[in-house]
Amino acid sequence: MYPPAIWNVHEATLHGNSRTNNICEGWNNKFSNLVGHHHPSVWKCIQWFQKEHATVDTVVQQDLIGNASKPRHKRNAIQLQNRLRHLCQDRVEGRKSIPEFLGIAHSIHITQTLN
Repeated sequence: MYPPAIWNVHEATLHGNSRTNNICEGWNNKFSNLVGHHHPSVWKCIQWFQKEHATVDTVVQQDLIGNASKPRHKRNAIQLQNRLRHLCQDRVEGRKSIPEFLGIAHSIHITQTLN
């Protein structure tokens, strides 16, 4: 078992950091789709990495000259992050008890899943 400090996202939520590894999942999906099959040859992987390197290099150059692209975030995801951050702050500052915190967090999850 891992200790809670390893897997707990409380601090990440309070500081507005990512609570998931979606960026890694997205990169893996992109790789799988572009390569086209589960067991590509070494040469196919090298070609794909070269294309990915060129793309990343372009993004870095744009960032250096001040034309950085803004990350795309869905409005619902931003609202959820803000609600969770405020809820965690309320718990840390003693405005919410643990049962209140858990009940509200549960309803936030259900509401977001149904929308």
